[in-house]
Amino acid sequence: MTIVVDGTTETSSLALSNGSATYNFSSTTLGAHTITATYSGDSIYASSRGSLTVTSASKSFTLSANNVTVASGNTGTSKVTINPKNGYTGTISFTVSSSPSLSHGCFSLPNAAVTGSAAVTATLTIYTSSSACPSHSLRENRGANSRMSLLLATTCHNGPLARLQKTLGCIALAGLLLARLSPRRSRKLGMFAASFVFVIYPLWTSGCGSVSPSTAERGTYTVTITGTDTSSSSLSSSTTIILMID
Repeated sequence: MTIVVDGTTETSSLALSNGSATYNFSSTTLGAHTITATYSGDSIYASSRGSLTVTSASKSFTLSANNVTVASGNTGTSKVTINPKNGYTGTISFTVSSSPSLSHGCFSLPNAAVTGSAAVTATLTIYTSSSACPSHSLRENRGANSRMSLLLATTCHNGPLARLQKTLGCIALAGLLLARLSPRRSRKLGMFAASFVFVIYPLWTSGCGSVSPSTAERGTYTVTITGTDTSSSSLSSSTTIILMID
């Protein structure tokens, strides 16, 4: 039996066994391939000819993961599943981002090795407290959200107390300015006003819980997970999950 692939003879002496023969096809060229088998016949079997078209697909992988709900300041996890396609094997590294940006938090997702046809899983860890983030974690740009106000480091979100905080802050700043620029009597008055605020302000704010600036804000985030083969950057896949911080 003769086997011809895309017009090129691959073998002209494929042996029959009980009237049939097996030919294993593989190709590194992507796309459709035409395989033609021709049997010249013998004293038992008549001659025959047949052909078929097969498509060679590229090796790849897909990602999937589950949504996460976590309390602010705590740690949550998501199982990331890598499904190899068309015989893909290799090592995958990950990048993780979120919209909006996860300020005061980070992600950790180690490389995953695919060695066979079975699905492989990896664990995405989500830290919603910057103090818990390991040194190797995937941190996002925190920008202006990481800055703290000197006078308003303790923030009370109740309406009247929040307005009081702003008022006391203005009095303190005005007192310091008056103490610096005004005559002696006004300077004493300014120093008194500033001292009053710095002493009284903590007493007023101690009754309303403080919000740690190192904890991620509550809300809904869309997290994008992208995996890329470490040997070939053209092999890449992404998936998204919903992260709820409450």
